[in-house]
Amino acid sequence: MMNRTLMSAVLACTMTAASLAPVSDAFAAAHAIGPSTSSIGVEMGKGRLIRLDSPATCVFIADPKIADIQVKSPTLVYVIGKAPGETTLFAVDEHDTVLANMGVAVHL
Repeated sequence: MMNRTLMSAVLACTMTAASLAPVSDAFAAAHAIGPSTSSIGVEMGKGRLIRLDSPATCVFIADPKIADIQVKSPTLVYVIGKAPGETTLFAVDEHDTVLANMGVAVHL
């Protein structure tokens, strides 16, 4: 389950991104981030520590039913396997530079 601090950070990321451009410009300037550049395997019920090269201001997981995260510090994220499947972890810095785009595969 996401802790309150992380939920607040995700909400802040969403609100900040939504307020950056007028609606008409938002779609013209949007582009998709490419596929995951790396991946990790996590056993269900266990976790892995991920060390980021730079401090993140926003960290989130695509499918919280498969994996959860706990942000231990701006450069240290704990990924916990919840259910078998695959999802993606993203981390961005204060300038919305993508620090991590990582596949997460949870297995039994």
